[in-house]
Amino acid sequence: MKTKHTPPPWDDIDLCDLLNKPVEELEANIKLMNAAPEMLEALEDVIKTIKFWHSGVAWEQYQHSPEMKRINSAIKKARP
Repeated sequence: MKTKHTPPPWDDIDLCDLLNKPVEELEANIKLMNAAPEMLEALEDVIKTIKFWHSGVAWEQYQHSPEMKRINSAIKKARP
């Protein structure tokens, strides 16, 4: 699926730069920003669920998986 939002990284994007985009891209950015809090909460729930069902060695293995590293990285970027 091709995304229409402004691609990351967003660290150096000025708000004026973000708003100076085609309407389609602005709409995609707004949808992404609106969904972000719910997506963050869902990722945190995923971690809780995996940890609940897979403790001990299995949990340690999950912690080193590429998917879990991506989840933890996303959460770290979103949380102050």
